[in-house]
Amino acid sequence: AWGIDLAWVFIIPRDEPRRADELARWVTTASAQRGGVVALGLSGDENAQPVGQFERPFSMVEKKDFPRVARAGDSQGAEGVTKTIETLHPTRIIDGRGAAEQPEALAALKQRDITVAASLIRAARQGWVETAADYPLRKLYDEGVSVVIGTDLPSIYHTTLDDEYLAVVEQCGFSTEELEDLALNAVRNSYLPEAAKAEMLAAFTEEYA
Repeated sequence: AWGIDLAWVFIIPRDEPRRADELARWVTTASAQRGGVVALGLSGDENAQPVGQFERPFSMVEKKDFPRVARAGDSQGAEGVTKTIETLHPTRIIDGRGAAEQPEALAALKQRDITVAASLIRAARQGWVETAADYPLRKLYDEGVSVVIGTDLPSIYHTTLDDEYLAVVEQCGFSTEELEDLALNAVRNSYLPEAAKAEMLAAFTEEYA
């Protein structure tokens, strides 16, 4: 009903910068988009290569107004998040570890309207926080950062979207109304065409009501 069966974020591995330009050129082609590619991504060990190695390919797709996703904060914390924002101008950050505790990173997320994709249980499994309750979700949400809840790598971190949503309510103290808002953020910040996005928002809002 919404025009896309399966969508792909095409990832550049951080340890393979030499392929980045080629991949960036490909994702904006008609054939890639017919195949459901909706964004260019960057993932992998933050320490593998400096983020500046990927500035050119991300700039290439930004000029074509193509969405850009980057994992940041895993190893370098808020400093890695800030560098990634300043260098790559992403539309979405995955993890964003440390950003809630660093005013510059938090301000950059808000000012540039960058979505943060968070997995509370992954953060706990990685040892970034002791429990999901310690994840700074409340601060990000109350500060007006656009947050979406996901599972990241569910088979590795032994989580499901149900588990994550339960943690949001039971461990982070969110109301069901706030959880609904977080869930709708996933639609608002999706890479669906605008007409399909509006249709899905209306359908989900009706179902929640």
